[in-house]
Amino acid sequence: MSFEFLDQIEFPQKWLLTAKKVINNKRDLKLWEELLLQTERLPTKDGKNPVTISESSPDIYKRVLYAVYENLLEQFPFCEQYWCDYATQRFQLGEDSLIVKDIFKKGLQCLKKSIILWECYLKFVMKTSCSSENILNAFEQARINVGHHYYAHVIYDMYLDYLRRTNNRKLYHRLLRRIIEIPMYQYSKYFNEYLRLLQNADLETIKYFVSTNELNTVFNLTWEKLLPTGDKVKRQQEPELTNLKKKLKKIFTDIFIVTQYHSYQMWDYERDLKQPYYCPGKELTVKELNTWNRYLDYLELYTLKDISKDKRSGVTKFHKALLETAYERCLICAADYPFFWIKYANLKLNVAKIDEAKHILMRGLSSTDDLDLRLRMRLIDIEILSGNKKNARDLVVQGLTANHNSLGLTLKFIQLEHTRDSQSTLKIVKMKLEDAKGTSFETQFDFLFREILSYADIDKTEVAALFKQYEAEKKNSYHYIRGLLDFYKCYKQDCENYKHALELATNCENINVRKQLARIASDDTDNEFF
Repeated sequence: MSFEFLDQIEFPQKWLLTAKKVINNKRDLKLWEELLLQTERLPTKDGKNPVTISESSPDIYKRVLYAVYENLLEQFPFCEQYWCDYATQRFQLGEDSLIVKDIFKKGLQCLKKSIILWECYLKFVMKTSCSSENILNAFEQARINVGHHYYAHVIYDMYLDYLRRTNNRKLYHRLLRRIIEIPMYQYSKYFNEYLRLLQNADLETIKYFVSTNELNTVFNLTWEKLLPTGDKVKRQQEPELTNLKKKLKKIFTDIFIVTQYHSYQMWDYERDLKQPYYCPGKELTVKELNTWNRYLDYLELYTLKDISKDKRSGVTKFHKALLETAYERCLICAADYPFFWIKYANLKLNVAKIDEAKHILMRGLSSTDDLDLRLRMRLIDIEILSGNKKNARDLVVQGLTANHNSLGLTLKFIQLEHTRDSQSTLKIVKMKLEDAKGTSFETQFDFLFREILSYADIDKTEVAALFKQYEAEKKNSYHYIRGLLDFYKCYKQDCENYKHALELATNCENINVRKQLARIASDDTDNEFF
């Protein structure tokens, strides 16, 4: 964390000490929260009479507060509430609404399926915008992004209330019609409201429930048949409207039954999810992780079945929206777990969306420590399979810069360099063997003696020379002897040298290595390979 205006303000000693702790422990959220609390009270230097920063406070104090928020969110972008707090704080301190809106947009770009962030943003838009069009656009964006969230009732209640207050009956009806098909926590109240509207529908509002095409083809009716021209005709036509309502009610009830079924099925998983938000440093329980995995598998099953039938159908798009929302929700609370990033990327690969899979893995790389390099290795493999070897090499080099003792990345580097210049492969292997010599990583890098056998176009004489060069110092290395056995058995069949390799295996001074090699040596005491 850095501030370019440290010399423009006399910071309290307590604040400076906390800031120093934060710099040394950037992944400690509690320290950030402590620093944030102290920053909000910077005007008080002695700390005895706290005075929170307000709109009338000097600009420099506000800038420090904003800098703390921005640095915090850079470290913890999945902390939804802090995006809300930051935007709200700037608005309350007199910032232009456009600046505040940009903060929300930045947060929503990172957390597009965050129900918390969308709710806060919509409240802000309704408070600051006089344009009904802008407000409706914001609601529609929220519906598109989190409308299939299991707890989307938070958004839909706000949306419907706004439409009700502005007397927008057409959109009110259409929105409810969409909602009753979405499985969610409070699904039944929307269905009851929709039936109430249908029950009270007259000849003016019935058009919100059925289109002209549906009226003609499904119900064999026309608007003219429903329109009265006098009292006598009205009495004759009322049964037509009543019958139409009954038929529509049956159709919507069937929809409700399907929605109810899916809501119950999803609730079996939802009720076991106890931590729906991101909590840095706190591991999710095994039960929570397993629940998310089973939940996603359940939704994937429906989606992939639909795609196999018709990937463009409305049902397929609907199930895809449910699944993607669930994945994005999972990645908010389980952002530190590479397993779910890879699982999501694999889903995209299954439907041939390679660019989206790569984007997901890139997000994962920027959001997690990826200590075991699973995300990076997966992304490298996808780049190689896609023919983007330059991108793959860049990812390998970046990874090796931070973790030069990674065997996996070293193997990928050798693989990529071999496609560029096969003559350099042995040189790279020798350099790495020398680099690892005498370190705790020497044993693992002895695997390179076996890896080199994967490249059939390397001159066998040069490979034999490599083994000969390292025989004295590697005679007790499992990977060296195993590679030597494989080389003379399969690649450069030479009875005498193979016997020599068997002798090395038998006479190895390391008892554990000797036990590992015992089966291989005993399997071929009669030189059956020659």
